[in-house]
Amino acid sequence: MVARPPTGKLVPLGSAPDDAVRLAVAAVQYACARESPPQDPTPVIAWVSERIRAGTVEGRLYRVRDRPVGVAMWEGNPELGLHLRTLYLDEGYRSVEAYADFLEKVGVEAGPVAFLTAALPNLSPEEVERLAGGHGFARYGRSEMRFPVDTAVPDQPPPAGVTVRPVRLDDEPSVAAAHAAAFGRHFDFYLFRGDLDPERSSLLEVHDILTGRWGEFLPWASFLAEGENHHVMGGCLFVRAPYGPLLVSLFVDPAAQGKGVGRTLTAESLRALRARGESVIALNVTEGNRRAVATYEKFGFVRSLGPGWEWYSTELVPVAPDGSPSRPPVTAPLTGSRAPAGPRNRPA
Repeated sequence: MVARPPTGKLVPLGSAPDDAVRLAVAAVQYACARESPPQDPTPVIAWVSERIRAGTVEGRLYRVRDRPVGVAMWEGNPELGLHLRTLYLDEGYRSVEAYADFLEKVGVEAGPVAFLTAALPNLSPEEVERLAGGHGFARYGRSEMRFPVDTAVPDQPPPAGVTVRPVRLDDEPSVAAAHAAAFGRHFDFYLFRGDLDPERSSLLEVHDILTGRWGEFLPWASFLAEGENHHVMGGCLFVRAPYGPLLVSLFVDPAAQGKGVGRTLTAESLRALRARGESVIALNVTEGNRRAVATYEKFGFVRSLGPGWEWYSTELVPVAPDGSPSRPPVTAPLTGSRAPAGPRNRPA
């Protein structure tokens, strides 16, 4: 008879901050090393360590026999479902069963998990799939794409009756309304939502972009498309990331999709960025969002990083990345495992 691994207990990060930092640093190093190409963990390590010391990161230590051997860190709240960014166990404590116990305890104590990291050291891809699938998660990917410096910006005049202008900070309410209409129940709405109500969620997201939460907002590189009576039909919003300008949101009102509005907005932004001498222009896209990927590829964007694969709850996220209804993965559940506690229940 094979002995089951010891189960752990969740305790606050602040109960052993040195261990929390040690485990978090190891988790960041592992996650960055598995990227393709590998990423420099230094800035992330500094950011995470500072937040743990300041007590401003949500998470728990996993303690076995009074020893902290694992760390979980997340964003979000129980109403929306947690984004479990880190789930890490020390060597000697890593097994499918131990990770399952850790995941289940986070679900019981902190709330249901909507998105789950795939960076689980010492587990094979098959074991990660067994763990995630056994808890009702399906796989999704995100890729970085960049606009090559030697690629010409296509000529894309606006459709008839549409005017294009730079974004102003006082556009926030109308931009948020158009953003909500464009994303609706799209997969990316659940990936980035900050409120259960789609309109409030879009208002929060747009406010964060325009006020610089994700990097300095670039109004001179961000454009709106307007129709009759200045109705906002779409927008293209850029911020400055550490490596250069980043397209954080491209959205078009459903009634205007397929008419070239998104392509016009993208071309305007690219021309403005090139005019300022910007050589690195990037965006992130969800694999499976065929319309968005096709739009960017037609412009000449190429994948530069990823896809980075993670997992989403088919119970809490009812729509798949390709827009179809979510379906639970066909994966054998873990023997004796429990589902995490919780309620049952962006195109270009």
